[in-house]
Amino acid sequence: MSICRFCREWAPSTELLHYSVRSYAHHRCWLEAGKDITKLSDYRISQFPAFALKDFGLLEVAEAAAAREQERRRQFAAQRKANLFQQIPYCEEPADE
Repeated sequence: MSICRFCREWAPSTELLHYSVRSYAHHRCWLEAGKDITKLSDYRISQFPAFALKDFGLLEVAEAAAAREQERRRQFAAQRKANLFQQIPYCEEPADE
């Protein structure tokens, strides 16, 4: 449980936006406080409820952030797969002495 920085109501941490170190807020409270959504990471923006974004006219920003986040995850998975195959040792016959 954490407390919203703006409305001072308690809520589970999973329902709040974690926007800074030990700073939580309801998504709607954060937007109503006039905070700039573009300063958040793409992952944090993708966690916003669509209805709150729609009310503030930020759906396009969220869609662009979701696309960037999806592309980042795709590149990360491809890089991880490439690294995995590089780490598999090639089996060679032992040399006779």
